Order: sequence, then structure tokens, then C-alpha cells
Amino acid sequence: MGLKKTHSPDPLHEVVERAHPRDAQGLLTQLREGDIEQRRWAARDLAGQHTAVVAMGERLLAEPEPRVREALFTTLTGMPTEATVTVLLPLLRSEDASLRNGAIEALAAMPRAVARASPRCSTTPTRTCASSPSTCSASCATTSSRSGWCR
Repeated sequence: MGLKKTHSPDPLHEVVERAHPRDAQGLLTQLREGDIEQRRWAARDLAGQHTAVVAMGERLLAEPEPRVREALFTTLTGMPTEATVTVLLPLLRSEDASLRNGAIEALAAMPRAVARASPRCSTTPTRTCASSPSTCSASCATTSSRSGWCR
């Protein structure tokens, strides 16, 4: 015996035209002007758009919503380039703890890009930060404060 449906399925949702194109420029516009969910999706969809790295970094400073910031950090982490490191390094001095922590996590996930962008930080511990502060500056995300070594 066959099953009988007791109700009809809901109609499909109406298709709505996008307000902005899905290219880098359209996504950046949506990142600035959209609601929280639109900004979050725009940040995610910018993955791989290396031309948008600087604009995403600027948006991190202005973005009040933690979910959108997290999406921006995730997208930037997926693009481990010197440009990304250059955008993230100034955030290490931010008074906003979530920006600082997000930058630390993102930079920690891209050690090679950090090493290329910050030639003063060595991958082998040759000096301590205490003996040579200029070698291991605050802009080096891979400094270990506990051991005092540049990693």
C-alpha cells in the first residue's frame, strides 16, 4: 500500500535578483553595504580574490559584527601572501582584543608568508628578544613571549 501525503509541499521561494554582481568589486560593495548575513557571505565569497586583500583589511577595522570579522579573518588566512601579512601586522597593536587575537591566529596559520614579509624574524632561534629587540619586534607574529626566542 502506498503512502498518502497529508499536506502539499511549500511552494518554492521566489528568485530574487542580486543587488550586486559576484565579482570582487560587487562583493566588496556588499561587504560595505549589506546586512550582517550579506556581509558575512561576501567576506567568505572573497576567498581567492587577492586584489581585495587591502580592502578586506580596511573592513576589519570598521566591522562591528564578530561573525563578519571571523569570516574576514578566515578568508584572509586562506590567502597566505605577503600582502595579507602586511594587512594583518598592524592589527597586532590594536586596542581591540578580538582584532589582535584574530590577527595572531591568522598570522600563526601562515608562517612562511610571515617569514617572507618579515625577514627580521628568523626560523631558527639565534637570538633572544631580550638581547636584541630590533630583531624580534612587536610586528613579528611568530615571537614566543614565554621563551623569548624569535621562531
